[in-house]
Amino acid sequence: MARPVRQGSGRARWRAALPHRAAPASAERLKERSEEESMCDHQTSPQTTTVSKVLCGLNVEIFTYPSGEVLLRTVDAYPVNRNDWHGPYADAAQAEADFVDRHALPVLTPEDVRRRRLNGTLSKTREYGEMILAFHRWTGATCLTPFIVRPEARA
Repeated sequence: MARPVRQGSGRARWRAALPHRAAPASAERLKERSEEESMCDHQTSPQTTTVSKVLCGLNVEIFTYPSGEVLLRTVDAYPVNRNDWHGPYADAAQAEADFVDRHALPVLTPEDVRRRRLNGTLSKTREYGEMILAFHRWTGATCLTPFIVRPEARA
């Protein structure tokens, strides 16, 4: 597969040209096509929908295909890969549940806390107290994350 031609010096423009970034453009094309179909026959043509809402303090878009499959992404979040489309999900409720689950604070047992202190993945910060180094479950990036300690927790 040929690599896209780089236009300008911005890495974001170059990455946007990659095939895996095509979901938003495809979604818009599907929406335009379905709007054209709906003008012809309101009874038989399926509709695509895009819903914006706030989940876990972040603006998200939920896009529904005519087949019922759903994609979800954050809007204007940093880092940029946080804005990638995730899915497909069976329905919007499943997409929202997955998003909320991936943004929940990790739950650790006292034994996990002790182990993380020994191996250096738990440390104390000036502003936020103790935090762990973990993979972000939405972006896959490593980040410092606050956590919850529960004796009965299954991490």
